[in-house]
Amino acid sequence: MTDPQAILRWLPFVIPLAFVGFWLLITTLLGLLSGWFNLQQWYPDEGTDEPVLKLKRQSGQVGIVNFNNALTLSVYRTGLGIRVPRIFALFSKPLLIPWTEIEASATKSLWVRLVRLDLGKPANGKLVVREKLWAKLAEAAGPAAPTVNP
Repeated sequence: MTDPQAILRWLPFVIPLAFVGFWLLITTLLGLLSGWFNLQQWYPDEGTDEPVLKLKRQSGQVGIVNFNNALTLSVYRTGLGIRVPRIFALFSKPLLIPWTEIEASATKSLWVRLVRLDLGKPANGKLVVREKLWAKLAEAAGPAAPTVNP
């Protein structure tokens, strides 16, 4: 038989450890399902460039994972920077996708006009954002940004 007093003594230690373990599991699953871990192998952001434009708390879909108000999208001369706060993706490092490695195409979700960005050639990841957000990013990037295919 288990002593209830012994369980109560260990409970303050077990609950925080279980929470941290569960959080690590969830954030790791987000990295896998979004394809972030694959992308960070090919397109790490070394943090050497200064962004032309930085938009925080943006929404988008990376892979099959929706990041609502959790993405920071940055325009660099060399490419598109994508990052997630560490609290939501502990093992997901910032990305810098070169403009030459991005293909943009128009798409729609119910009544919302979106742009799908295929990342890599051949594509090994995707980012879907609202059309208005892409217009801001593309304007800041100038001619380096890919044009949207219908």
